[in-house]
Amino acid sequence: MDALLAGVGLTMSLFITGLVFNDPEMFDQSTYRILPASVISGVAGIVWLREARKHTKYWCRIIARDR
Repeated sequence: MDALLAGVGLTMSLFITGLVFNDPEMFDQSTYRILPASVISGVAGIVWLREARKHTKYWCRIIARDR
């Protein structure tokens, strides 16, 4: 789970890219690759958290019923 949500670190990725690449063209190319990766990571994290929430509710009902 942490790996899915850690990919959302957009600002840090852009900051490091700005330090590494002095060429504006290289910076633009890397930015165009960082943005979709960040969006994909965010969507995957949201999907995973929703699924985990469903399973947590399911197990909480089972535990409460058994008491």
